[in-house]
Amino acid sequence: TQLAISAYYGFDKPCIDYDLYTIEAESLGQKMVYSKDFLPEIDLSNPLIDEKKVLYSLKPSISKGRARFDYVLGINRLFKDIFKISPRLRFCGPFSLAVSLRGYNNLMIDMEDDRGFVKDLFDFIIYDVTIPWVKLLREDIKESDALAGAIDTAATFPNISRKTMDEWIIPYFELAKKELGNITFTNNCGGLSNFDNSDEYFLYQTA
Repeated sequence: TQLAISAYYGFDKPCIDYDLYTIEAESLGQKMVYSKDFLPEIDLSNPLIDEKKVLYSLKPSISKGRARFDYVLGINRLFKDIFKISPRLRFCGPFSLAVSLRGYNNLMIDMEDDRGFVKDLFDFIIYDVTIPWVKLLREDIKESDALAGAIDTAATFPNISRKTMDEWIIPYFELAKKELGNITFTNNCGGLSNFDNSDEYFLYQTA
C-alpha cells in the first residue's frame, strides 16, 4: 500500500510509515491498545511511569527479539533489498516518548515541581533508549552512519510553551545529535497561530 501511494503521488523516494511513536515505549513495558484495522496506540490512561520510582526500576533491553523491534528491522531490510537504497531510519522523539511513558499531565507538573526527576527521565530516554535503538537500526542495515530521523509531534504549540522547548526539548535534541551524528528532528507540527512572527515558528519547527 505504501509503495502504491508513493508511486501515485510521484514521490522521489518511497517512504516507510508505521506507528513509530510506540515502538520504544512498548519495548519498555508500556501498555498498548491494539484494534482491528488501526495502528497500535499507547494506552494513555495507563502510563508506565505512573509513579516516579518506576523510572529507576526500568531495565531497557534494546535488542533483536524484543517487542516489535524485529518488525521494524525487517521493514528496513526489505526496503533496502528491494530498492537498493538506504531506508530512512525512524525513531520516536524524546519528548513524545516522555509523554507516552509518564503521561502529559504528569510530565507538565513534573517540569514545574521536580526538574531533577525530569532530567533523569530525559537522560534515561536518550542514553538508555534512543541511542541504543538508533545504533541497532544502523547496525542491522550495516550502515553505521545512516541518516535517522525523529518526529516529535507531542512537542507542539500550544501543548507546550517556548520555555519548555528552550529548556527541555531543544537541548535534548542537541544531545542526541552530538552522540549519534547524522540525525534529524522535526517537532512542532502545529501552532502557527501562537506566533506573531512566522520565521520564529519555523525556526522552532526544525530546531
